[in-house]
Amino acid sequence: MGKKIYNLLPLYFVISCFFISGCGTERQVQFAHLKGTLAWKQGDWNSAVIFFCEAEDIAVPLNDSKPQIMQYVDFAFASSYIMQGEDKAAQGKLQHISDGSAEVLRSQGFYQQGIIAFREKKYADAAALFRKSLEVNSADRDAKINYELSKQLSDKQRDMQ
Repeated sequence: MGKKIYNLLPLYFVISCFFISGCGTERQVQFAHLKGTLAWKQGDWNSAVIFFCEAEDIAVPLNDSKPQIMQYVDFAFASSYIMQGEDKAAQGKLQHISDGSAEVLRSQGFYQQGIIAFREKKYADAAALFRKSLEVNSADRDAKINYELSKQLSDKQRDMQ
């Protein structure tokens, strides 16, 4: 009996947060995004995409007044698609992140595009994208490592031609 209650605690927590915070459109988007993020953290990419679709559907009416909400949803989609190897779909979502987006979105957007270029063995492009990520957030250690690795592989690739 105690084990069943323990297994249901996360569900009770999420439901409680939803009722405490209200049920406006923005909160509904946040709740769907939270569910997607939790699924993503558990490695359940398909469920994450489903929850991000839910967030996107709810967020559409807010797009004119609060476009940043949709940009976060698009980034979440892209992250899930990358984990599934759906790089073209991820690239399409990352294109929605604009120069006016939050720094974290811009930095991570460039970073994710760098990952896609690296997978395609376009090392010079990957290095340029990781560099752009670092220009926005110079403290990103992963971007620094990937920039150096991409640069080295780009140099080797160029020398082999």
